[in-house]
Amino acid sequence: MAYETKAGDVSIFKNNTENPKAPQYTGTCIAPDGTTYRISLWVKEGAKGKFFSGRMEEPMTKAVEPFIPQGDDLPF
Repeated sequence: MAYETKAGDVSIFKNNTENPKAPQYTGTCIAPDGTTYRISLWVKEGAKGKFFSGRMEEPMTKAVEPFIPQGDDLPF
């Protein structure tokens, strides 16, 4: 049986990137209302030791602008 994501579930994965400002861990969370959020976590050091600092955001969507030919310009 395949894994089924349910409301309230969180999945976090190691982010393999060379960018020092990027989160060390990323993933998703599904809110009880079914909305999916993006999770970003950074490992930080504090007075009591290491801890996670994070952010929860709505997922990014790619804005795609349609190609509209002008005049006699053809896309091919």
